[in-house]
Amino acid sequence: MENSDKYLTYEDYQELGGTLDLKSFNLLEYKSRKQVDYYTHNRLMDGVPTDIKFDIDLLMYNLIDKNNKIDKAGNKSSESIDGYSVSYGSSQQSSDEIEHTIEMLLSGVELNGEPLTYSGGVNDNKRIYYPIS
Repeated sequence: MENSDKYLTYEDYQELGGTLDLKSFNLLEYKSRKQVDYYTHNRLMDGVPTDIKFDIDLLMYNLIDKNNKIDKAGNKSSESIDGYSVSYGSSQQSSDEIEHTIEMLLSGVELNGEPLTYSGGVNDNKRIYYPIS
């Protein structure tokens, strides 16, 4: 199940310290890539330019890690052993964490002179910025 459209290869993932097996990596890379596509308005679908490759590698590594933790926890936010208590966070909480990670790690990253997560318009020759979501 190798896909040449990946934003992060398994080899690069391992070099960054990743420990997932190949099958788990492939599934989480796909999910993370779709999240990046959503927040960047598909700007990377034609390939990741070499000048921002490291930024995207780090973003993908972090998203894969976060998505893995979210999937394993099932949105569990806390657990107490003695009195056996389990609390679950919301899927909104998980979504906010993913959005924050993308926003933070892509801050200042540009493609063709425009912020990678730019979502807005132009008014009087000035860019109007909107939140990335």
